Amino acid sequence: MSIIRDACSGKQTCKDLPRMSFVINGRTIDKSFVSQLCGEYDQNDKHQTAKHVFTKMFGHAKAEIPNDLILEN
Repeated sequence: MSIIRDACSGKQTCKDLPRMSFVINGRTIDKSFVSQLCGEYDQNDKHQTAKHVFTKMFGHAKAEIPNDLILEN
């Protein structure tokens, strides 16, 4: 059940994020930008890394940043 454990820890999200591009508010966030964001944060705390990446992506797209309850779940 390591897949479930990885998903709950945020580890799987941190593996998948740099593999994807996103479109937020019509603005494309490419894989290289996402990879750069992933590298900016402490990789030991996977939940905080994912939260950091999503916060920065929404800010970059000049979109409203989701509240912590959404980002942390």
